[in-house]
Order: sequence, then structure tokens, then C-alpha cells
Amino acid sequence: MLDTDAIDRMEKLEIVELANAAYWHTVETLNDWEPGYSPGASMTTCRELAAHA
Repeated sequence: MLDTDAIDRMEKLEIVELANAAYWHTVETLNDWEPGYSPGASMTTCRELAAHA
């Protein structure tokens, strides 16, 4: 988009900064979860339950 002049350099910088902030917010949120908690753990449990059904 920068090459086609759809956005200027300052807008690109703002977009990159917002994306970077969103990424690090996600990383910090994932690191703040309680120890031993894994969002994928429930999927494993569902698969195990389905296998035993």
C-alpha cells in the first residue's frame, strides 16, 4: 500500500506500531495465564472423551 501511495509513511509507521503493540499484548496475556493452564488442553480432553465413547 505504501508503494501505491494509498498510505503515507507516517500512517504505515502507525499501523506497524499498532500491530506490534497488539502482538506483545497477546504475548503478555498468554504469559499471565495460571501455571499449568493450556488452552489446547480442553481439545485434548475432548479427543480423549470421543475416543472412549
